[in-house]
Amino acid sequence: MRGGSVVDIVLLIAFLMNYILNLFFIKKNKYGFLFTKLLLTTLLALFYYFHNDSTNMVVFIALLFCFFGDLFLEFSQKESCFISGVASFLMGHIFYIICFVQQASNGLPWWVFLILFLYVAYGFNFYMGLKVEDKRLKAALGVYSGVILLMSFSALLRINSVITSKFVLTFIGSLLFVASDSVLAHNMFNKKVKHADLWIMSTYGLAQLLIIMGI
Repeated sequence: MRGGSVVDIVLLIAFLMNYILNLFFIKKNKYGFLFTKLLLTTLLALFYYFHNDSTNMVVFIALLFCFFGDLFLEFSQKESCFISGVASFLMGHIFYIICFVQQASNGLPWWVFLILFLYVAYGFNFYMGLKVEDKRLKAALGVYSGVILLMSFSALLRINSVITSKFVLTFIGSLLFVASDSVLAHNMFNKKVKHADLWIMSTYGLAQLLIIMGI
């Protein structure tokens, strides 16, 4: 039985220390920042394995795509790397969606579907507000925005299928993921956000941790 072992506690501490180091390295050490950034999903994959008695390969695939997304976006000055990074995270979100839907085995309260309208409204307003001249790029960002919002909504579908603590952790994590990517897109295509890198990485790292802890 792996869950609750000393190993997963050590891995959680290692993740948190790496997470703090990653935030510290922002603007200070680009190699340290990249190394600790890539360790985020690596440590979470190990934590997920040791923290659970049974694991889902879909989760590992989602984390693998996020790993490559982190890598490619570090070289986003090149258009090919930016597109590869966005595509990698897109696939990561799709596999998270698959995982959440697999776990949504029970019925849903009626009000859950009202929240869907909030997601649609946010996604539409955010997409329309993006100042992207390249129509193909804006269309691609629109697809990505739709998928990440669907990922977050899919986390909501688990409300009656998992224990409350796990549901809350993953759902909050999904919202933080949306927040992280929203700041990233706004900073890249609209007005520069003060301390954008800190906001992006702090919400992203915490988002991944909460999602994995709740799965």
